[in-house]
Amino acid sequence: MRQVHTTTAAQVVRIPMVAKGKYGLVDAAGRFVVPARYDEIQTFSEGRAAFLAGGLWGYVDAEGREVIAATYDDAAAFSEGLAVVAHGGQYGAIDLHGRVVIPLIWRGLRPFATGLAPAKHGDRWGFVDSTGRLVIAAAYADAWGFAGDLARVELGDQQCFIDRTGNVAKAGCHADALDFGEGLAPVRDGDLWGYIDDQGHLALPAHWLAAQPFAGGLAAVQTERGWSYLNRTGMLAIPGPYEQAGPFQEGLAAVRAGDLEGYVDAQGRWAIAAQFEQAFGFAGGVAVAVRAGQRGLVDRRGTWLAVQ
Repeated sequence: MRQVHTTTAAQVVRIPMVAKGKYGLVDAAGRFVVPARYDEIQTFSEGRAAFLAGGLWGYVDAEGREVIAATYDDAAAFSEGLAVVAHGGQYGAIDLHGRVVIPLIWRGLRPFATGLAPAKHGDRWGFVDSTGRLVIAAAYADAWGFAGDLARVELGDQQCFIDRTGNVAKAGCHADALDFGEGLAPVRDGDLWGYIDDQGHLALPAHWLAAQPFAGGLAAVQTERGWSYLNRTGMLAIPGPYEQAGPFQEGLAAVRAGDLEGYVDAQGRWAIAAQFEQAFGFAGGVAVAVRAGQRGLVDRRGTWLAVQ
């Protein structure tokens, strides 16, 4: 299930939306606050959204002011006060005012999480702090952001969890794995997936064809019949089965039943009946959805908010 491109900052909701082939930002009522005049616009985060104009990226604020000029070849959403940007194939990070905090000297850089960001030096990944200092040596074929005190890295042909010193943690190495969510991480054992805790103990045995991280106390898992949801004890909380199942966000999850998508609550009840060609996750009390070929917003009561 697709991830939503909707975020809030200081109770302000701004949602990327397209009109006549151009992108802008709408508020929670579906009104364009930032006019649809950009070639692309990304997730609004921490009071900024990256926009593409004339082949270059800059940032607008919640009122549509271009607070960081379009000067970058690539740009990501802000996280922990910093945004990853690129120019000439080199990556660094800027602050909310556009000041370069981490020089554009890295071959790759990913968003900050809990104070550290994966950074690529040569053909290997390590981690930098918010000053750009390499605090975990570039020793990994790939690396993803920290979730708490653990980060997932590719080491040899395995997915391993390391701690903040760069050492392999008790969560260990696995044939395949996804990031921790709410204290558990999906890992693959043979052809099936289960869940481990941060000590590496098998908390939920490998029974599923695919598994997603926990969010809102539930995790989507796949069997031959389709997708369902588990609780943290491993019991089937929402049997489904669904053709697709997204993470719970603000108490609701987007699921596909047949040819349409809708939203279920944590008890498995249809909160918003399946009526959309596409449904994205909730944030700020609304979600992006596509109905009858038109992209708009839906609130938690299921009210359709046409974009104005």
